[in-house]
Amino acid sequence: MLIRSRTLTGLLFITLAGTSAAGAAPLTSSTHQTEQDKARQEALAPQQQDFQSSQQRVAPQGIPFPEETHCKLINRVDIDSDNQALTRKLLAKTARQAQGRCLGSEGIRLLAYTLQNELIAQGYITSLIDVPSQSLEHGILRFTLHYGKVGAIDYADGSDTTRLWNSLPTSSGTILRLSDLEQGMANLQRLPGATAHMKLLPGQHEGESDIQIARSLAKKWQLGAWLDDAGSKASGRYQAGGALYLYDLTTLNDILYLSGGGDIEFNQHNDGNHNGSLYYSIPFGYWTLSAYGAYSQYRQQFNGNWSTMDYKSKNRYYSATLSRLLSHTRQQKTTADLRIAKSTSHYYFGGSELLVMRKQNPSWEFTLNHQHYFNKKIVDASIGIQRSLPWLSSTATPEEQAGLYSPLSRIVHGNLQAMMKFDATGDKFTWAPRLSAQFSPDKLASDNKFNIGSRWSVRGFDGENSLSGNQGWYWRNDFIWDLATHERQFYLGADIGRLIGADLYQKGKVLSGAVSGLRGQLWSTQYDLFISTPLSKPDKFHSDALNMGFSLQWRY
Repeated sequence: MLIRSRTLTGLLFITLAGTSAAGAAPLTSSTHQTEQDKARQEALAPQQQDFQSSQQRVAPQGIPFPEETHCKLINRVDIDSDNQALTRKLLAKTARQAQGRCLGSEGIRLLAYTLQNELIAQGYITSLIDVPSQSLEHGILRFTLHYGKVGAIDYADGSDTTRLWNSLPTSSGTILRLSDLEQGMANLQRLPGATAHMKLLPGQHEGESDIQIARSLAKKWQLGAWLDDAGSKASGRYQAGGALYLYDLTTLNDILYLSGGGDIEFNQHNDGNHNGSLYYSIPFGYWTLSAYGAYSQYRQQFNGNWSTMDYKSKNRYYSATLSRLLSHTRQQKTTADLRIAKSTSHYYFGGSELLVMRKQNPSWEFTLNHQHYFNKKIVDASIGIQRSLPWLSSTATPEEQAGLYSPLSRIVHGNLQAMMKFDATGDKFTWAPRLSAQFSPDKLASDNKFNIGSRWSVRGFDGENSLSGNQGWYWRNDFIWDLATHERQFYLGADIGRLIGADLYQKGKVLSGAVSGLRGQLWSTQYDLFISTPLSKPDKFHSDALNMGFSLQWRY
């Protein structure tokens, strides 16, 4: 019996591995489960409010010094302050424009005015440039810079309070910068339903400004629910779930949510799939620390002549992410993310674990994100690198021992998407393209492979099969019309995707499809109803000719 069991396990592993290598994998494989779990994590993400910066960087302009009869040659400009390193960083380039010029009173006044404006442009809105009395001996022009400091920080009467030490990237006695104030405002308003205002008041000491904060939070909790048909036929197509969001639980402006869900075809599939997740996020000035954990289980039945056997997969995913705001102005926002993650998968057939299919995938990932605002256009771009972390693995998996993937695999991934409105069509028409790509010189584990053929990549297909490979790209296009009533949008979409690289087993590498749909919001519920069709696919890639789907997201 032991030999027979091992033989059956080996045959099942070879069958599933062979199907995946062929490029067209069944949806109930780990490929789709991973995609679905990632999509669920994105959909459950707290709806944090975006903060619009008021800072606007303007390239330094040349100073138009006037020609003056009474003037002195300036050999050097010195700016005295209590932070010389910062002063040189802020003003040295502007001050150098006066070197070698013959300046009189008007020229000196213009230089002081320009230096003051440069301070304000860089966010030092309470710092002052002063011109002391001097003889300009040896051609040295001196200025004095008095940095404005932060005085007392407190809440206004009647304000909702939370701890400030982790939300504000500044404290009493530090140099006052507009970017620090704006980041503090962004943190205080990150929770749904939160509003915050700041006032600068005269401080007790010269050069100090007190900060008075008025904040309100509508409620410290929120409920969410979802319903969609994104599952597979084998383990339950119709799925539902709920989530509980808790805000400012520790008075540290933090976010916590718990979720649970599964398929709702109880009679047909008898617990075909279920899932749950836990998320926590807390700000620390320009930094944000978040942790996420999730599990999912998928079950399908194989009916034989004499018995019915269960095939199950149990998946776990854990991650910790440290994010840093690098730059934020009226025109752009740039952030960096460092993530350490680990996923594990166990598979069972007839109640026994298939040890040869056990998987674990520890990795670290570094990503740069950039958002740029143009007139009626928003562009989001990201590029990242991901590498495996073998030391975080408990033991080498059979997949690794068999050489099916590299334990030191490297992945480079990128995304580019935009929202563009055009003057010729008014504000009712938007083009929303998205390009996603992945490149790797190594053999990748199935959880890390690039997949196309689902509603989350190339639309138009029923989702029961997908193309999977180490490298690839897809390009999605949505053409959106804003309808007049009830926050509704009608959209048409055309997508194409391709796997990259020569693979002896792949019969086809390109998918394309079209979609049309209606999405919007009604009674606190976001909905998306669509119908799609394939445009091109490999000959042996099966999909229905017409596919319909829906997604409902409710928040209260």
